[in-house]
Amino acid sequence: MKKVGVYLLCMILLVSLVAGSAFAGTFDKIETSGKFIVGAREGAAPFGFYDKEGNWVGFSLDIAKEVHKKLEEKLGKKIELEFKPTTGKTRIPLLVAFATDIQMGCSTHNLRREEVIDYSVTFFLTGTKLLVRKGSGIKEIEDLKGKGLGSLVGTSNIKVLREINEEGDLGITIKAYDKYPTAFLALKQGKVQAIGTDDVLLYGLKAKAPNPDDWEIAGRLLSYEPYGYMMRENDSDFRDFINVVLIDLIKSGKFYEIYERWFGPEGEVPFPMSDDYKTLLELQCWPS
Repeated sequence: MKKVGVYLLCMILLVSLVAGSAFAGTFDKIETSGKFIVGAREGAAPFGFYDKEGNWVGFSLDIAKEVHKKLEEKLGKKIELEFKPTTGKTRIPLLVAFATDIQMGCSTHNLRREEVIDYSVTFFLTGTKLLVRKGSGIKEIEDLKGKGLGSLVGTSNIKVLREINEEGDLGITIKAYDKYPTAFLALKQGKVQAIGTDDVLLYGLKAKAPNPDDWEIAGRLLSYEPYGYMMRENDSDFRDFINVVLIDLIKSGKFYEIYERWFGPEGEVPFPMSDDYKTLLELQCWPS
């Protein structure tokens, strides 16, 4: 498995070098093409999903629109904003191949991924929990011994769940799915008895279910998942620009307005901002 990982890492880096050879950096690519391509999720409410009218909406898409405004100001010209669907499996390859300019979804910032991509400052805090059918008797991951557990391909969650399974000798059958709705369908059909991923995304699946009261989020926090927006490596000018935009949004209060729209009491997925989360946002705001 380690050899496969090294091979894939080398291939990603090679694709990045070849694809990026025509550009000095992301700003150059955007200015030349006249287009800002944002990778986003389609089934991860409320970060990126389709509403009842079939519109692609969400928290990260709204943040992307704010970035787009600042990008046009910086470049002094009109730039087309395009959203490109991505999954846990495709988000990094599309980014390093210059098929997207930034990944604005719900991606955990970890050291393993730092080998091939860069991150913005942290914009969200969450962690791995379980979504189960109410009344199932499943309270913790240990209650899944000998049962099925679904998670997402290419996520830090599935890595953590596999480690817990192996270390605890739980005998859980862990199944990987490409998209959150697909994993939820497997849970509904009884193919797995729980889904393990970031609790905020589980709340999103529950909120969007036809009968939300049939489901519950269970268990202790199994991992710590700080989200950052993904960018190509070695492009500090663009990374600094993104960070300054995010920090300005936090300082101005606009970030909190967008958060309230999606995560507030009347939002798509009510998810109160914790004190730790608020403190982290404030501490990341560099002085002017």
